[in-house]
Amino acid sequence: MTRWILGLCCLLVSAPALATSLTPVNDFEDGSLFNWTYAAPSQLTNVASGGPTGAGDHWLRLETDGVSHPGGRPVTTNGSQWSGDYVATNVYAVAADLANFGAEDLHIRFAIQGAGGERFVTTDAIVLSADANWYHLTFALDEADFTQVTGGSASFADVLFDVERIRFLVRELDPGWNGDETASVIGFDNIANLPEPGTLLLVGAGLAWLGRPRRRTT
Repeated sequence: MTRWILGLCCLLVSAPALATSLTPVNDFEDGSLFNWTYAAPSQLTNVASGGPTGAGDHWLRLETDGVSHPGGRPVTTNGSQWSGDYVATNVYAVAADLANFGAEDLHIRFAIQGAGGERFVTTDAIVLSADANWYHLTFALDEADFTQVTGGSASFADVLFDVERIRFLVRELDPGWNGDETASVIGFDNIANLPEPGTLLLVGAGLAWLGRPRRRTT
């Protein structure tokens, strides 16, 4: 019994370690941009209210006019907090809340770049309706869901060991690193890295075992 408990304690200590977060959830509550960038900086702003939970919930607002350069393409990139080893930190997916406050539906893609310049973009875009509602999107980091669009010889699996930056973009017809020239107003919130589901199940199973009733002995 003692060996069982000791082994289980080790399991509960090590399992959360596998789920180490690459970066805190980007919820924008501190008024910052969490190092998200745009080519026309004035068009990327922190809004103090109106996020997914309503009044008082901060969110990131990106506005593009679809015409001018560099402010015409809906793209936002983070090469600071989101760089690193996604394998060691057990990043399984990237999730975010998005809202489309513009006049037309938008085709959202997620992209990732390796330290060697390799760029991969989701093969299929997710349609974000122009209804001003918040939607929770999840992009699993599965090689089958991505298309390499430029540079380098490293595979998608290799890139995950040394990610340089990630980005969200609007691009309708095909995968690409640059966004379409589109007038838009997009909201972003609660951008988070998700651990491998098996890790959470492992921890849950351990806690359930510890919580089972014990038989009395006489």
